[in-house]
Amino acid sequence: MAATARRRLLIVSPRHGYRNLWALKEVGLLMGKKVATVPLALPVLAALTPSSWDIRLVDEEMEAVPFGDRFDLVGITGISTNVTRGYEIGDAFRAAGIRVVMGGPYVSTRPDEALLHCDSVVIGEAEEVWVPLLADLEANRLQPTYRAPRLPPPELVPVPRWDLVDTRQVLGLNVQVSRGCPHRCEFCLVHTMYGRKPRYRPIDVVAEEIRALPVKNLSFVDDNLTAWKPYAKDLMARIKPMDVQWSGLASIEVTRDPSLLRDMAEAGCMSLVLGFESLDPAGLAEAHKTQFRVDEYEAAVTALHKAGIHPIGAFVLGFDSDTPASFDRVRDFALRTGSSYLMMNVLTVFDGTDLERRISAEDRRIPLPPEFLNGLFPTKVSEGMTEREVFDHFLDLLGQAYSWGDLRQKARVAFGHGGFSRKPTGSPPLWEKVRASWRLVRAYLFSRDPDQRGLFLDLFRMGRSGTIRMEYAAHYLLMALALTGYVDRHVRDREELWRRYQAARRGVAPS
Repeated sequence: MAATARRRLLIVSPRHGYRNLWALKEVGLLMGKKVATVPLALPVLAALTPSSWDIRLVDEEMEAVPFGDRFDLVGITGISTNVTRGYEIGDAFRAAGIRVVMGGPYVSTRPDEALLHCDSVVIGEAEEVWVPLLADLEANRLQPTYRAPRLPPPELVPVPRWDLVDTRQVLGLNVQVSRGCPHRCEFCLVHTMYGRKPRYRPIDVVAEEIRALPVKNLSFVDDNLTAWKPYAKDLMARIKPMDVQWSGLASIEVTRDPSLLRDMAEAGCMSLVLGFESLDPAGLAEAHKTQFRVDEYEAAVTALHKAGIHPIGAFVLGFDSDTPASFDRVRDFALRTGSSYLMMNVLTVFDGTDLERRISAEDRRIPLPPEFLNGLFPTKVSEGMTEREVFDHFLDLLGQAYSWGDLRQKARVAFGHGGFSRKPTGSPPLWEKVRASWRLVRAYLFSRDPDQRGLFLDLFRMGRSGTIRMEYAAHYLLMALALTGYVDRHVRDREELWRRYQAARRGVAPS
């Protein structure tokens, strides 16, 4: 009897229309990689797939979609900024007679729209619907929608199939410890889609997953890695011997716990995103983020610097209470505290959020194609500023915050606390160090910008004196070079970006 032919599955993450700064692709390219990381949904879906299937994973930021190949099913996962491309991919495969399924936050909130471009939509988390969907496909009874029956227990989340990704082309890998967030920020989809009670995966499973990773640079993608302090402390103790470097997201309450910060630094934490959102109490109230006070922010940044961890201050601009002075305050705060890395976004109205319900009810939502929901463009009519004012002040702030003069001044403050003098974990191979060092010397010492050259010399002198380790200096210089490249390009293309935004707002396809 002839063997049954194995079924073939392609899972795709489409390329993004307007990529956010903190996708960090420029950092990956600078280090000789194709991307900084690969979306976690790809290897997780692969791990949920029965062994009877042959699987191919494609991140279109890394490689082309194989439209000429034959598959039994194509799965497309994405977010707002790449769903339009996802629709194009779905249309192309369906035209070739291949079934297509889509999932992710955007299509979970707009399944009817997505079904115009695919045969089936997964609504919510996939752990308890993916295998039944594949079984229905094999039995030729694929349903239009598969809705997660509940928030799946965390023990059902599998260990990702990183063996299906060419990790040699990736700077770092993602790890997820938990899903859900206890806070209720109005603009955020997490608490409405993934619940307000964080669900934690078994720590033994997480620790073994990290130990087996093929690279030692990783990002925790949890919305609040340290919300459950006993779990966080246990996790730090387990990964400390693994010699990894990592970044993550946390609430500023972690900065009130010096022992946990020390454990995190010793376990390889290089940077931590803190959701400041606004420096104006009125902005925080508008976002429903009243659990913290603005007067705590400066101490939080200092605590991280003293621990040898870079804060990545997350700010949202464009609240109704914002004025041009709100943008200036963010820059002044960053200069005063040495906050070199700012994760700034224009307030964006996403489907399914409390903000979307309020702004839509007030008839203030600006209809835009989803690729424009990237934190760069205004998506609502504000009470205090016009859309052009918000856009211009945001780009001005972005350009100032990542100017060489600002970066040089902030580096002096950040590294002056002495926290970056400890030996770092997870050092890259010697050949990567040599290549990176040559790129840094060429980029900085041959620059015509006196502050760019001065930053290099400042950090070199601080390294020679023992104030910082040279590894931290090199890491900072690489990040600065990559981030300024992205920012300079967008500031330079301001008028073209605005033209495209205006065309999209009028319903005209941008040329």
